Amino acid sequence: MLVEICKECKKLLATHGDTCEFCVKSGVMIEGKEVTGEDIGSPVTYIPNHADGDASHPDCERGHISSFRDGNIWVRYKSATGALTPPENLVWG
Repeated sequence: MLVEICKECKKLLATHGDTCEFCVKSGVMIEGKEVTGEDIGSPVTYIPNHADGDASHPDCERGHISSFRDGNIWVRYKSATGALTPPENLVWG
């Protein structure tokens, strides 16, 4: 990892190649928005398949995005570590 200017946002930050850690794209979409480094820590809700898209279902879990890599996303729920979560079961907030 180098410290230089990000070619996307022009900030002086640690970079991954030509792009800073906040501009790195994940390849993961939540409700039509691609998750980026800026979304780390953002709140999301997991909606299990049996809830039929109902975010108010009692089995839904709220958490925060902890990381992403290679098209996968990890969400921190009540535990200290992130759980690999299918992005199609997540909504923002």
